[in-house]
Amino acid sequence: MGKFYDEIPRYVMTMIQKQHMFWVATAPLSADGHVDVSSKGVKGTFHIIDSHMVWYENLSGSGVETISHLHENGKITILFNTFEGPPSIIQGHCLLNEYVHVGKFSEFGTPEYNALICLETRHPGCCVVIMINMHKVGHVGAKNA
Repeated sequence: MGKFYDEIPRYVMTMIQKQHMFWVATAPLSADGHVDVSSKGVKGTFHIIDSHMVWYENLSGSGVETISHLHENGKITILFNTFEGPPSIIQGHCLLNEYVHVGKFSEFGTPEYNALICLETRHPGCCVVIMINMHKVGHVGAKNA
C-alpha cells in the first residue's frame, strides 16, 4: 500500500533526482476536453527547490496543452517511476486553491523565467518554465529505489 505526504520527503527527493524520465498530466475544466500526458526526460531539466516547490524546463516540440491547462485551472500531476532496481512510483499533485495558484508557468524572457534560468544553463529549446507547488506526494514501492 502506498503512502501520502503533505510535502516531498527527503528520501523521495533523492529518488526523484536519480530518475531519467518523468510524466506530466493536466486536463481542462471542460467535459469535452481531453487529458494531456507528456513524457519528459532531458537530463538536468527537473529541479527541486524545497519540500514543496519544484520546477522543470518545458522544451519546444511538446505542444502547449500543459500551458493551456495550467492557465485555465492550475492543476497538474507529475509521475516518476523507477526503471532500475526495486519498483517504485512517485506522484506529485498540485491543485488551484483560493490562496495560491500552485501550478504556473513563466515564458522565456520574463523576470520569473530569468530568475530561474540564466542563458548559460538554459537547455536548447526551453521556452517555458513550469513551477509546481506540491500539496500531496504519493509513493508506492521500495524506499531505496
